Formats: sequence, structure tokens, C-alpha cells
Amino acid sequence: MGQPSILSPLGADPHECGYCKSGADTSISYGAWAHNLTCDDYQALIDRGWRRSGKYLYKPLMHKTCCPQYTIKLDALAFRPAKQHRQVLNKLRRFLDGEWVPAAADRVLGDAHGAGDGPVPGHDADVPAVAPVAEDKAAVVVTKKRRTDPAADQVPSDAAAAAVEQQNLPHAHSRAGKKHAAAAKDAPPKPPKPPKNTPFDLDQAIADLVGMEHRKHSFRTTLEPASFTDAKFALYKRYQIAIHRDPPEKVTPRGFERFLVDSPLSSPGKVARSSSTTSPLVGSVTPIAQPRFGSFHLCYYLDTQLIAVSVIDLLPHCVSAVYFFYDPDFSFLSLGKVSAMVEMRLARDERRSLPSRVVDWEPDRMKWYYMGYYLHMCQKMVYKAQFRPSFLLDPAAYVWVPYEEALGLLDDAEDGFTTLVEPRVSRKTAPKGLGEREVEEDEADRLWIYEDGYVVPLKEYDDPETRPFVVECAARMDAETAAHTVFTPR
Repeated sequence: MGQPSILSPLGADPHECGYCKSGADTSISYGAWAHNLTCDDYQALIDRGWRRSGKYLYKPLMHKTCCPQYTIKLDALAFRPAKQHRQVLNKLRRFLDGEWVPAAADRVLGDAHGAGDGPVPGHDADVPAVAPVAEDKAAVVVTKKRRTDPAADQVPSDAAAAAVEQQNLPHAHSRAGKKHAAAAKDAPPKPPKPPKNTPFDLDQAIADLVGMEHRKHSFRTTLEPASFTDAKFALYKRYQIAIHRDPPEKVTPRGFERFLVDSPLSSPGKVARSSSTTSPLVGSVTPIAQPRFGSFHLCYYLDTQLIAVSVIDLLPHCVSAVYFFYDPDFSFLSLGKVSAMVEMRLARDERRSLPSRVVDWEPDRMKWYYMGYYLHMCQKMVYKAQFRPSFLLDPAAYVWVPYEEALGLLDDAEDGFTTLVEPRVSRKTAPKGLGEREVEEDEADRLWIYEDGYVVPLKEYDDPETRPFVVECAARMDAETAAHTVFTPR
């Protein structure tokens, strides 16, 4: 049996909002530090509104925080692409084939999701609302050696300019037209285009992009356990400086590790299958029944250059997006939208690798794609709602509501917050403990707590001040998850 989930409750955490920039501590969430977290437990937690940033777990207090954050998920098996999604994939295909060269205006730093209000991050916009939490704030059970922050200069990338220049050369002057025509005549045949009005097939569309030969540029992805490399950090630093306007001295290797490499997730199947899958994303071999769970980096390469990284968690029921960063030079490829569809495809591939009896027994296995949080009044979140069919989590009853049904309720919410099912409450009428469950005395007695190297029932723990603190955390979890979680004292 693996190690149980071990959490240090941290309590309510008011901090400045990363969305509305209120300038005050108006963003309020409940936090906990995860020393270890099983993938099953984390699946249960995100289904009650929790998310993670590194090893820090947080759950917005929806009726108190200034910008309510609704957990959003997409049915990856039933994804219905909008016209813009088909256009994004077709644009990438044309770029890889050399049929389309972006104009100078399209190559400037821009929005990876196509919104018209300037650059925004990829599917990571829920992260800025989380206040940084130092590791030493938690009661650390097992200490970890920290690495010193080495100086890291920004690593410039001119691959985008080189790629565009390479495509522009045959067209630069009219006198080169004949030479270009001759070269095109001798070029390998291109893949046939599907006839018009052909139903969109996401699996085939991604397969047509990844690993296709006889193209001007190659495009491939690799899936690997979350790890630090110089190339990933250099890309991350460029992204943070260009997109988030972070000061260069604030973007450090240790910060990258804490945010996007360190993970509390543990599972017997974390690396059991390595990169083996039937997916064209990472190869083609015989699938193995053991599911693959844990924290991973899905890396995107154009030719030989790393141009984007999806930080994701593979959980029993879903692919959960954590963060996405990309090379700003390639903003014209709408990589944020591309990556969302690649991650949906990954969920489908993981599901296909499971034995049919497992899927029959658990129909939700790897069916979903979790996109973090949805903020109704935040323009940067519009792209999430454009992927259908999607669902929002009710913050009180913890049931999923189709986005189309929730939309009208959110539009009508007078103070920016509402529950999505009856009885509906607003910020003004919400009870103090909205979304918390009642933890009875006998249940509280059986909660586990870590003390001096031993795990004991809470009723046997001496410190009376610890009991309400642990019960408060358990009330924000489902009973089953709380029952086999080990809590550390305050």
C-alpha cells in the first residue's frame, strides 16, 4: 500500500486578487500544504473545488472572495469544436506545410487564445489568484534539500524568425518564381485534404499534425514526468517576462521548480507505463493496462526547438491542466488553443489504453478535461467557455451544471456570485459555511493526525486547539477522503 495523503491545514488566506487587481486582500481561499497526495484523493478534492499550485492546495471561498472561481470541466469524448477551433488546427497545418507565412503584424507578441484585448496566458489564468506560500509555513513532515537559485539570463530564441525567413526566401523576389515552382514540382506529395463538409474528427486532426513526414516543418510532442531542464526554464522565463511582465530577477530556477515541477501527487502507476501509449503523441506501441497517473510535462517541439510546455496532472477521471507556457515568438500559432485540444486527445488516448472492463465498470475513467477555474466576469476566461460541452461545479451541492444552464444564472447574479442549483443563494444570502459539510463528533474522533513520527486518532491528540483546525479542513473535503488523510498539527 502506498503512502497516504498527508496535509498540513493552513486556514483561510486573504490576499490581493490577481484578476481584478483590487489592491487589497479581497481574494480569499482556504489553503493546505500537501506533503503527499494520492491521485485518487486529488481527484476527489478537485471535484469539490480545490486546485493545486506546486504542493500548495487551495479552495476559493466562493461567497467571500472578490472574483468567484467555478471549477470547469469538458467532456473530452463529446467535444464539439467551434469553427475557430478547426481554423486554429488548419492554420497550424498550413504553417507546417509551408502554405502560410504569417504577416509581420501576426508575428508580434499576441494572445495565444485569439482574444482581442492583448496578450493573456494559456490555460493557466486561475493561477495568479493564488498567493505564494513559503514551504516553511507548513509543518513539514519530510524536509527536502533546496537548491540555490543560480543566475539565469534570458535565452533569446530566433527560431521563429529563421523559420519565417526560410519560408519567405522563395517568395522574396519575383525572379525567384521559376526556381520556386521547380522546387515545388520535385517536393514530396502533401497529405490529401479532407473534402469540404467532412465531420470534424479531433483524433485525426491531431494525428495529421503530429509526426507527419514530408513537411516544411515537423511538429511533435513528448510526454514525460514533470522535471527541470535548462530548456524548459529558459522558455518559461521568456514567457513570464513577455506575457506576465515579471521582472527578470524574479524568475528563478527554484521558483520554476516550486511552481511547475514539485508535485505532491503519488500513485503506483505514476511512471509504470513511461511514455508507452497508442497515441501518435508519443509513439505507437502495444498499450499496457496499468493506468498512468501523476504530474507530467507535455512538451511541444517545432523542428528541434521546444516551443511550449503543458503542465498537466493525469488523474483517475481526467487530464487536469495546471499551467501552459510557450515561446512568445510563436504566438501567431494560437498555441493555447492547440494545446487544449492536444490535451483532450491525450485524455481519449489514455482511456483507449484501458481494458474495456475497466471503462464499463467506471464510465468516467479519463473522460474529462479539467481546465482549472472559470471566472464569469473575466475576459481572459472567455476561451474556456468556447470549448463544449463543458460543465461548472456548483460550490454548495458539488454537482455539475451544463455551462449553457449556468450562463443565465451568472449573468443575472447581482453581486457576482450565485449557486447554480436550488436552493440558490447570493453573496448576501449565503450561509457562513457555504460548501462545508457537517463533521460529526464521532467522525472527528477518527481523523488521523501525525505526532512525533506516529499517526494517532485525533481523539488521542493532546492539543485541544488542533482539533477545530483539523475539523475545519475535513469539512471542506468529502468524508471518504478525510477518513484516510493524515493531518499534521497547526
